[in-house]
Amino acid sequence: MILGRSFGSGYLEFLSLGDDLSAIISDGSFRHAQPFKLFGQEWLRFHFRISGQNSLLFGDKIQYNLTGPLAQVLLLPEDVLHTDYIGGEHGMQMLSIYCGRRTLTEALGVEPDRLPGMLSRYVAGGEATFALDHLRYSRDVYEALAALFKAPVTGGVRPAYIKTKVLEIICLFISDL
Repeated sequence: MILGRSFGSGYLEFLSLGDDLSAIISDGSFRHAQPFKLFGQEWLRFHFRISGQNSLLFGDKIQYNLTGPLAQVLLLPEDVLHTDYIGGEHGMQMLSIYCGRRTLTEALGVEPDRLPGMLSRYVAGGEATFALDHLRYSRDVYEALAALFKAPVTGGVRPAYIKTKVLEIICLFISDL
């Protein structure tokens, strides 16, 4: 979705990359903060922001205002409403990856006992309970993110390229953990 002048500038891209893997890529700015509302689906969200700011609201109680380079790992049970307010006159480069257990265990071979806390419980098939961590990411993750935003491919091969980069970013980030 290319943002028109009255809405902002840049683009917002929604990609389905597999049965339980999808991504949202944003590079631009909105004239006003835009709310994106989702109910938890027992998916794991890896959110990587290179620049910009956003606010997170869970239900009507828990709010976080975040700015600058940051990674977030979010796990939402099915009944929790999550609203992500993106931008508002500030440029933003961000990637949100939504993935399920199968992508982590079958496609990437992640072993639950090698992960910290809530990630370990989730990958092992435990109950999805609300969890949110704010973390810094490594230089390797940053370089993979930067390459994603400078993607040299277009057209029909772009989704395959994006999927490869998304899996690389997940691998690098989990390796850092």
